[in-house]
Amino acid sequence: MILHANPILGCALLSLLLSNSTHVFGAADEDAALSNPEFTKPIILHIDGDAFSQAQRLRSLNGVSNWNPASDLNSVGGPNDFSPCAEQATNGSPPGIKADVAGYNFDPKVIARWLSNNQFFQFETYNLRYPRAEATNASGNYGKGFKTSAVFVCPILNNSVAKYLSSSQAGNVHNGVDIAIGRRVLTKWTFRNRYDTPVPGKGNVKIFAGTFTYRIDAIVPIVSFSGEGTANAKMYLDPDTGHWSVDNWKKMDHQRITLLTSPLERTKAQQSAPAVGQGDCNVLLLNKNSTITSPFKGSCKDGLADGHGTYKYSYPQPDGSPTMVIVTGEFRSGKLNGNVNVTATGSYHSISEGEYRENRPWNSIDNATTPKGVRMAAEYREGVRVAWCSTAAPPNAPNCTDRLRELINK
Repeated sequence: MILHANPILGCALLSLLLSNSTHVFGAADEDAALSNPEFTKPIILHIDGDAFSQAQRLRSLNGVSNWNPASDLNSVGGPNDFSPCAEQATNGSPPGIKADVAGYNFDPKVIARWLSNNQFFQFETYNLRYPRAEATNASGNYGKGFKTSAVFVCPILNNSVAKYLSSSQAGNVHNGVDIAIGRRVLTKWTFRNRYDTPVPGKGNVKIFAGTFTYRIDAIVPIVSFSGEGTANAKMYLDPDTGHWSVDNWKKMDHQRITLLTSPLERTKAQQSAPAVGQGDCNVLLLNKNSTITSPFKGSCKDGLADGHGTYKYSYPQPDGSPTMVIVTGEFRSGKLNGNVNVTATGSYHSISEGEYRENRPWNSIDNATTPKGVRMAAEYREGVRVAWCSTAAPPNAPNCTDRLRELINK
């Protein structure tokens, strides 16, 4: 008697075998291949440390350098080397910005312009005179022919970039940052193979080999990616640990990257206080619901306060009484950036002195008295309030320093 194979039963058995095989190896091997750091680590935009500390040095010179200009202008060293502040460029390229995107070879000038267009940086300008160079030129000795003045431009990273950073980096953006701008995402598996192979001392070891394609999704709105990458993965199930481990893993990023312009947003406080003024020079007010009472007087650039100047505004207290404010200091793009003095008078009066950045206290002291007579003082360091005192708080409050306590008890 001749027995004939049952094709339906054969298909069912094959399906069962494949199902069991998939169950044995299952998604665990694929997940292990996709969890390899070579695949999971994001595309990184790295930005070197900015010129914040050097800008402070330049500001402290008050426009005069006693060094020979060769030292200041020497990019490789010298007593007063101000790098990454650089001499003002004549070709329109933002100076002193050093950044790169891992895996992509960009012209440094292209990256610099891109970051500048996205308002990642603000630029502080300092003019220096060199009396020593003038003297040596007059005598014909060492230094003859050197410049008698120079203009330095200092790129300083905008604090708003913190929105793209981890909490560990967001505390101080001036020491250099790494911004995750893209992540790899599986598109599909194009090949899978599962088999056993004998390994001396381990018996038969389960192997998974596969090839897949993937895309890169943008994490931030300043880039886009197109195209697909490919990867080959070979994994083995370690019989000693029961975990899938990498035997061989290789990826090929073929995606193209496009640099987009999507400038950093202003903070909510800044959005509620739009740039206002009279005439051709505007400022960004410190308080919402404010009214300019005396327009900005001082240096102006592109319709915004830029340089030293002053203006006055008022805003109402809850009881309807006005508070008058006089703002005097250094401005960049309509905002306070540099040494300032902000004095408020009325039922609420205060004095804020020190350094502001992007219209916010940076390294400064605030001293105020409320309409009810409560005296308060606060100290800011690098944009963070590090100490605070009040006559309404216990005298031994842990966040109150002797310096502030003296202010509120005057």
